[in-house]
Amino acid sequence: MNDLFNSIVSSFQHFTIIDFLDIIIIAYLIYRLLLITMQTKAIQVVKGVGLILIAWRLAEFAGLSTVAWVIKYLLNAGTLVLVIIFQPEIRKALEHIGGTKFLGKITTTSEIKQSDVVANEIVRACTNMSKKKIGALIIMERRTALGEVIESGTILKSEVTSQILESIFMPGTPLHDGAVVIRDGILLAAGCFLPLSERLDLDKNLGTRHRAALGISEQSDALVIVVSEETGTISVCQNGKMTRYVGAKALKDMLLEDVDEAGEDIKFYKIRRRAKK
Repeated sequence: MNDLFNSIVSSFQHFTIIDFLDIIIIAYLIYRLLLITMQTKAIQVVKGVGLILIAWRLAEFAGLSTVAWVIKYLLNAGTLVLVIIFQPEIRKALEHIGGTKFLGKITTTSEIKQSDVVANEIVRACTNMSKKKIGALIIMERRTALGEVIESGTILKSEVTSQILESIFMPGTPLHDGAVVIRDGILLAAGCFLPLSERLDLDKNLGTRHRAALGISEQSDALVIVVSEETGTISVCQNGKMTRYVGAKALKDMLLEDVDEAGEDIKFYKIRRRAKK
């Protein structure tokens, strides 16, 4: 016991700011990993691995050398298996890291005015489709490039108007089942396919559109608008969270939330991306 106490005291005597930063970084990485896996099936794997590690330490403490050796061998051999199992979570984490850009251009006043016009058109389209109970899925691309999603659909490169959006999602049209992607005020693609969320705590009444909206918002910083075909309810997904029963004013505020006032008459975007796919 005295050796253990002396070892702890010695460790604290040599504890530096570098050690503190080392612990904070590791703790943050573990925290982010748990956040990513908490609401997916992978959390069960994490629990299983944790139990195996506890069993390994208990076996070593009890002197069960054969059991400890078997568990240690399984853990070493299972590293590749864990990489395969956690492939979606690893990819999601890397997409978050790679999709974040700390530098970007400042948008001009004319571009801000254009974004306001685009927001009005989107709000008008969503309001009209909500009244008619026409299902819709609209993605506002931000810093994370959505090249794979865009490639899965039909390239349009059209201006954003309520008439075009409503015509795309009109039942029976070729592109009404997919999502549209809007980048820098341009309706870039329609009929796009999205990854479905694997969260286990979702309302069972939520359909494929809502799960797809959550799925892409979990993998990017996009703002995603969903109009329910069953109820006409407008929902907004962002950063893996869904806000339901969104009104016209709140929807426009969300569309322009990246805009910050920098003077009486001039506004600038806080962060904007550079070149994208």
